[in-house]
Amino acid sequence: VSYTIIMRRTTITIMMTRMALLLALLSIQEVSSFSSSALIGRKIHFATITSLSSSSSDDDDWRAFRNKLIKTGISTSHEELKEKIKKEETQRPKSVAKGNEQVLEKQNKELAREYKAGVWAHRTFNPELGGLLIRSPMEMEMYNRMYSKSSSLTDLLKQRLQERGYKEIEEDDLYQPSPEEMKKKVMLWYDAALDVVQDQMASIQQMSKEEREKHSKSKTSPLRELLEMYVEQQQQWQHVCLIVEREHDSCTTVTINRPVFTTAMEEVASMVMLGPERENNMLTCKKDHTEQERKVLGRFVEAFDFSCSVYLGGPHKQLEPAMMIHGIRDLEGCTEVVPGIYRGGLDAAIEGILEGKYDPLEFRFFLGRTEYKEKLFESLLADKQWIPIACARSLALKQCLGLPKPLWHEVLELCGGELECVSNLKMNTRISR
Repeated sequence: VSYTIIMRRTTITIMMTRMALLLALLSIQEVSSFSSSALIGRKIHFATITSLSSSSSDDDDWRAFRNKLIKTGISTSHEELKEKIKKEETQRPKSVAKGNEQVLEKQNKELAREYKAGVWAHRTFNPELGGLLIRSPMEMEMYNRMYSKSSSLTDLLKQRLQERGYKEIEEDDLYQPSPEEMKKKVMLWYDAALDVVQDQMASIQQMSKEEREKHSKSKTSPLRELLEMYVEQQQQWQHVCLIVEREHDSCTTVTINRPVFTTAMEEVASMVMLGPERENNMLTCKKDHTEQERKVLGRFVEAFDFSCSVYLGGPHKQLEPAMMIHGIRDLEGCTEVVPGIYRGGLDAAIEGILEGKYDPLEFRFFLGRTEYKEKLFESLLADKQWIPIACARSLALKQCLGLPKPLWHEVLELCGGELECVSNLKMNTRISR
């Protein structure tokens, strides 16, 4: 009897552990918010434990630990566990952008060492604080919508795939597709989506003006859906966004790969510290400053000089002072986004730079941000326009200045699998042009 009780308790413990891991991997903040309908038509593989060597409660340690779970799977014996840990410790993390690493080395040696020692990125179920949102390319957006949002456009893609004999690769704990199988799968739906786009574009040329107007007003027209998708793609082309605020039904991001200024002129200092003004639908600096403001701006210019990294963070709150993001925990006046990533503390940053304590390239400034609230946040998840990514802080904090390989491609390739294949296809298209 005691043996039976022990076995039952062991079984229950295993089940509870698996459930806890599943919830953690899904990054579900509230179980009640989980919707199984989001998974209909697509099988998602949930990786499990490889190493229990980390017991830190630090959020950044947990994120890195979870990355190990996703990358390698669970060990079935103690010996296998030791062997995997040994192999893990001796293998260097995959490098996808040597040129980018060299640029980072020149900009921030400490962050470069951290990057080389263990950079990582992987897809997540929901957007996470301190994680990234990556703009999905139009072909991938169409393909993912096919499983979640039926429309005349996605029906055309589904029909095209059926004609080509496309079958979804079924993934589970015992079988994972090989890189060649994954590449073949992605190329098939990618090419099919391209064909649908080209066919629709060709049909536009054959239409009369009246027919075009009719399609533009029809909510069920695949042509209208395609054009709306195209316009949004152009506005957000290959955006990489850092999530700086996250609530149950909202999040706020800053775009980290749209630099606009690299030199700290007084005009730039004014926009960063005091907030810009809008003139003829363009951002500009304030015209008049008090003597005290000019003194403060002068200190900023002296500190940042020719190493001032200012980015266009997003369309919202652009007239407010810029948001400063960095990785310095003990900077006076800063607040934590997640462990390892911080915002604010500009006065202390200026003094620290002038004293030689910090380097200007340890800081980034963002004019504006993007706020997703309620219905806009729901559409962010439902429309499949954005890919939520968890990543190492070295990837989230690095400057996006003078990169040989675009940051968008670097992140997708670090994720591997389907996203790496998509990056390669888009890169080849870019080179061929």
